[in-house]
This record gives sequence, C-alpha cells and structure tokens, in this order.
Amino acid sequence: MIKKIFTLIICFSLFFLRSYGQPPNYAFQALSGTFTPLSGGTPVILTYGTSAVPNDDGIATPANAVPIGFTFSYNGTNYTSIRPCANGWASFSTTTLAANVDTWTNSLANGPTAAANQRPLLAPLWDDHDMVALGRVSYQLSGTAPDRVLTIEWTNAEWDYNATSGVMSFQVKLYETTNIIEFVYKQEAGLLATLSGGASIGLTTTATGNNTFLSLSDAGANPSVSSTTETSTILTKPATGQIYRWIPYCTASAVNTTGEKISNFSYNTINNNSSSTAGYENFGGVSTTVYLFPTTSTLPFSTTISSFVPTDEVKIFIDFNHNGDFNDPGETVFTSAGPLASGTVTGNIAIPALSSLVLPGRTRLRVRLHDTGSGPNSTSCNSSATGQVEDYTIDIQQCLALNIVAQPPNTAICNAGNGSIAINTTGTNLTYQWQISTNGGGSFTDLTNNATYVGVTSSTLSIAGANLSMNGYQYRVIMNGTCTQANTTSNASILTVNTPAATTTNPTDKSGCVGTSVSFTSAASGSSPSYQWQVSTDGGFNYTDISGATSATLTLSNLSMAQNGNRYRSVATVTSCGAAITTPAILTVFALPVATASVAPVDQVKPGTTTYVTAGSVPGPASYVWRFNNAIIPGATARSVIADVNGIGKYNVTVTDINGCSNTSPDVDVKALLADWLFIYPNPTSGQFTVRLYSYWNFGTKVVTITNSAGILVEKKSFISNSSYFPMQFDLRGQATGIYFVHVFDKYTHTEAVGKVFIQR
Repeated sequence: MIKKIFTLIICFSLFFLRSYGQPPNYAFQALSGTFTPLSGGTPVILTYGTSAVPNDDGIATPANAVPIGFTFSYNGTNYTSIRPCANGWASFSTTTLAANVDTWTNSLANGPTAAANQRPLLAPLWDDHDMVALGRVSYQLSGTAPDRVLTIEWTNAEWDYNATSGVMSFQVKLYETTNIIEFVYKQEAGLLATLSGGASIGLTTTATGNNTFLSLSDAGANPSVSSTTETSTILTKPATGQIYRWIPYCTASAVNTTGEKISNFSYNTINNNSSSTAGYENFGGVSTTVYLFPTTSTLPFSTTISSFVPTDEVKIFIDFNHNGDFNDPGETVFTSAGPLASGTVTGNIAIPALSSLVLPGRTRLRVRLHDTGSGPNSTSCNSSATGQVEDYTIDIQQCLALNIVAQPPNTAICNAGNGSIAINTTGTNLTYQWQISTNGGGSFTDLTNNATYVGVTSSTLSIAGANLSMNGYQYRVIMNGTCTQANTTSNASILTVNTPAATTTNPTDKSGCVGTSVSFTSAASGSSPSYQWQVSTDGGFNYTDISGATSATLTLSNLSMAQNGNRYRSVATVTSCGAAITTPAILTVFALPVATASVAPVDQVKPGTTTYVTAGSVPGPASYVWRFNNAIIPGATARSVIADVNGIGKYNVTVTDINGCSNTSPDVDVKALLADWLFIYPNPTSGQFTVRLYSYWNFGTKVVTITNSAGILVEKKSFISNSSYFPMQFDLRGQATGIYFVHVFDKYTHTEAVGKVFIQR
C-alpha cells in the first residue's frame, strides 16, 4: 500500500512538472450570440495603490476578490474567487499587486511582471482602459447548482484611457460543472483612442514565456489561436454578441506506467521522446500543422511503447470540432489491432475534408496507451489502471496550391534610381527565388542579396541604384510550396532603365482673336517622355491638366475671351524618373472689332440720285472689305462706298482692326425711292439712252415701244426686270434727229408710262 501511494505521488509530481510551461489546456470556439447586460450586479471594489479607484488601472485586492460562488476548475486547479482589473483582465492569483505595477502592459506571455505574480489570468480585452465616465466593473451569480454561472462585466470601458467615451462593454462568464469560460462583447458608441497600442485577448497559465498562453490573432468572427505567437495589438472592436468560448479538455491519466508507457510519438513533424512515468503528459506546446490537400490528409504515425505486452492497445483521438471532447463521430482516428507483436504501433491518421464537424485551426490530439487485460479504459477521458496518456496540438489547415494572381510586370526604373518587381500569389507555405537573365531570356541564374538586389527570396525583389547597362535585363521568380508543383516559374519581367526628362523647348507667348486658333509647342529630352499640358487661370498659382492634351504641341481652337491671360505649360514625364516642367506661356485673346455699316444722307435712291454707305469700327480699323449682295465690291477698301440706282440692295463691310482681328457688320439696305414718272437719260441724246420705270415688284416683264413724232414705230423690246429700277438700254443712233415717244407697259402690274426723248446730231 505504501509503495502504491509513493508511486502515485511520483506520478502526480511528474505530471505537474511536465505541465509547467505548457499552454492552457482548452479548446476554442468563436460563436455569435447575445450580450445580456447585468441587472442589479454587485460593484467590484478596485484599488490602485491604497486608493479605491474603480476608474483607471485598479484591481480587486485579495480581500475584495469576487466570490465565484462555486468551485471552478481552471487549467486543472480549483478556485473559489477571482480578481478583476479595470484594464480588461481577471486574475486567479491571491497575491496582492503592490501599487498595481504593469496592469496595463498587456503581455499574455510575460505580463504582469514576474514580481507581480498575478498569473494565471483571463483576458477578455486587455489594454489600458479607463472607467471614468459611465464605466464600472460588477459581477452577478445566476442559476442553481450544479449549473450556476458567474458573470463579471466591464461596462462602457474607455479603450484606452485617452478615449473620451465608452467604447466597449464585455463579460467573462464562468460555468459551474463544465468549467467552460466565455468572453462576450457589446460595442458602445465611443471610438478607440488614437494613441492605443492595441489589446490582447486570451488565457495564461501561472508560468511565463513561450507556451504559457493562448492568444487570439484578432477580434473577428473566426480568429486563430496560438500558444507561441502573441497578439497584443488588436484595434478592432469585437462585434456585439461575439462570443469566444474556452472549453477545458477532460482529464485523462493512468495509475501504473512503470512497465507500459509511451516513449515516443511521431506524426508529421512531431517526433517526441518521453521518459517520464507520469500517467498524463501535456505536450500541448508540441504542435504540427497538418495540411489538407487537396481536401483530406492521410499521414503515417508511430507510437513506441516501453516494455509492451500483447494486450496493450493504442487509441488516438482528435477533437475535430473544437468542442473540448473526443466523443463526436469520427474523432477516434485510430485503434490498434491486438494482440500486439512488438513495442511499436504504426498506422495512418486520416483527417477528412473540412466541414461543420471538422474545423480548421488549432485543436488537440490525444494518444492513450492502456492494457486491455488490466482494468481497461478505452475512452478518451478518465484514468486507466495501466498505461499512459499524452496530448499534442495539431493545426489543421486547408492546403492551397500556388495561384498567381498577378505576374511580375515589366518595370521601369530611373537611371541611378530604385524600384521593385513583385508577384502577387496565394498558396500555402510558398517560397521564392528570383533569377536574372542578362542575355534577353536565353538563360537565368539565381540572385543573391547584395548592394543591388534585396528580397531575392521574397515575393518582392527590390533593386537599388539601377544603371543604363541593366536596361533590358529580365527577372523571373521560381516558386515552391507545400501543395505546389516543384519549381513553378513565373513570367519574366523586363527592366527598362530610363534617363530623366529635361526641357529643350519652352512654349512662347501667343495671341489670337476670338474664334481663331493658336498653338504652343514644347520639347523635352529623355527616354520617350510623355506630355501633359496644363493651364492656370489664376495667374500661375495653380495648374490643372487639360484633358486630351498629351502631345508636344497644344492647339487651342475657337478662342474665347475667357481664355485671355491664361498660362499654359507642358509637363514631360519619363516613367520612374519624374517630370520636367516648362516655363509657362501667356495667351492673349483679342476681342473682335464691333463693325457697323450705315446709309446716309438717305437710304432710298432713284435714277439720278446717290447716297453713301459708311463703315464704323471699335477699335479703329486697319482695312475694309465691302460686299454688295454678298459679293465683294472690287477695289472698295475705303471707309465709304457710293450707292446709286445701280446699287440698290444689301451692303456689309468686313473690318480688320489694328490687332488683326476681323468682324463683319450686319447688312444694311439701300432701297429704291418710289417715283411715278418715267426716267429717260441722257435726254437729249445722240441716240443711246436708258429707260427706267419704278416697280415695287423686282421681277416682271416690261414692254417698251418707241415711236417718232409721226407715230411710226421705230423700236419695240421686252425686258424681264429683276430690280425696282431695272435699266432698259436702247440705241437709236440710226434714227433721224427729232422727238421720239417712249411707251413702257408693265405686264404684271398693268401700269404704263409715256415719256419723250430728243435725238440730235
């Protein structure tokens, strides 16, 4: 009896020694639920130094610890009280925190300081909070045994102390019997302080250092959990109703391990030797990542048993759904066939495709060795009479083959400048090796990091101090990965080394009249510069790009006065080398002259009378061009033209001013003066004369009959008129001297007139 008791003492001592430095023994689940605020909760007395200050950095002293209300097992140790801190964590330690040193230093691996001795602790949202405004920390016990729940609530925490109002409310819930822990969150209206360094969310053991904590990667709906990578920079509010649940794994052990124990377990990258005879060994800090490719994984394992017997059995369990037990269908992944023939058990562990029952991420693998002939226990929990139990951590991840999202593009770098070439990829555990070709792609060699190249084994290759001799070099990257075809090669990126732009021709000032066009010209040297013209409408203070003006010459058509005084410049850009900007040129736009035409002293004429059509111009004109009935009047370049009965019609004048700008006046009319007599001239005549008779119709047929004094017909003609005073020409030089009678009849108006003409020799 004494020997058995001594053996048990040794086993339990070794159990605790082997557990030291191991992460908390919990499964993790992220859920969506409801945040239910406490009603009538009891305030927690928080103390900073010797003062009760519930607002900033305070923590409950051991005397003011919150009674849990039932015995709660955390990581295998029973507790009846817990001590909340205003900074978003709660300690199971019973050690007084002198002056609350480092309550805000949110290190799950090492905080608070070792001297503070406040571990183990729960950290639902650990940062430098302030509870000054509406904030408070309170607690409440609810339910009835054995299903009671202790809720600790932080209300309206100002995250961090520089925040001006409540940012988050959150709770820690401790469940009786199951010993489950939950963190529950509710967003408040306030904003995180800009100086906040970020929060930690997770659990710790009593120890410090690596593998003494579980840390969430973020505050999202599906964070990952790590015992080796601590995240203390969370700056995103957890969603209202977000629940992070921590489920303790059931205890398992064996009483007698002297002759039958696990001395080695190998699986994937795990190859763990153990000489301890503890009934349970927590190797939660020993982990391996198992990749499912394309959707499942089947990998071999081996378990070596010291001093085996044929009735020994090895069982392996995996908590696929992260619920803290191994009892769900499919979670017993291996059972050895007996009787054993040797001390090494081998087989395969098959992990099925991800589903609602097989979740990605960190979970627990448990190995149980037991003797089926000596008090067997083939379950994943509780104790066996003989054998041993070991726990390991596996991280199940979907393995992704290489996917090239974007090939490395052709790249330009300025002479003596720096640049980079990158490939955009997705895939699991990708590695990169950049290569160079200096012969147009004929051959490639691996690059090494040096003064010119950095990042040769990353997705981005950085190039420093490129020179013109490197122009045309090609670069590609060789990629490998866990689930990627070996030595997958990217496309080649061609490097162009450019010389910068320099202005060789500046545009000159230009002027133009409204409605005309002007052109500005610029030129720049360098490697194929591109051009962009810009305009300033405020005297050169600000410039904006002109849409479509991307050549060396800028042409402005149909000028307007709104453009007068604008400044125009050209920006010549060489890719990767920046730009050269010309000096600006000023555009002067002249208004068109105001041109007028007027008729004076009269605007109506008849045969024998004249008038003047005169031009006006503002500003003063330099030249005139007159038109009569839209036809240029030859030689009419003076300010005025004379109009007689032959000039009845429309006149306008085109004026060119001293700036070279031209404008045309509106039309003015010289009209026919109404007269009811017949005009015959010259009279007397040698026999050649003209006959005119007014008609208010411009078109019509007139018949002219001429008789001598004896009444004898000497001439008869018909005329188709096209003006009010249509000229009808006659030549009677063959007639004798004397008086002749001229009779005109208008066939259209049936008007007629008679006159006399005297022919003399």
